[in-house]
Amino acid sequence: MKSQRINLCDMSNDTNHFELEAEVSGNRLTLIGEFTHLNNALIKKTGSSEYYYFLDEENTDKFFHSIHAKNFDLEAMKEKFNGLYASSDFREFCTANQIKYAFYNIA
Repeated sequence: MKSQRINLCDMSNDTNHFELEAEVSGNRLTLIGEFTHLNNALIKKTGSSEYYYFLDEENTDKFFHSIHAKNFDLEAMKEKFNGLYASSDFREFCTANQIKYAFYNIA
């Protein structure tokens, strides 16, 4: 299966930038997020953190089945998980549906 990627969120305000992408590769779902603090005076990055959610094949299948999406349909995922709360909505959904994932944060 060819790797697929979609942007779930790309939002900014005066002090922060938040981006979240989903990727399916090798029948595994990965969410890649970045939260960046901005310096208003210079409009530059002053600090950021990246984080990742990794689902194995079994939990990737379970996830897409739970959102009624076939063939790892990332557009269907984006309909349910998008915007500023996409990451927390994803975590809550996985917990409620007993979908296991590994989480890593790189500050």
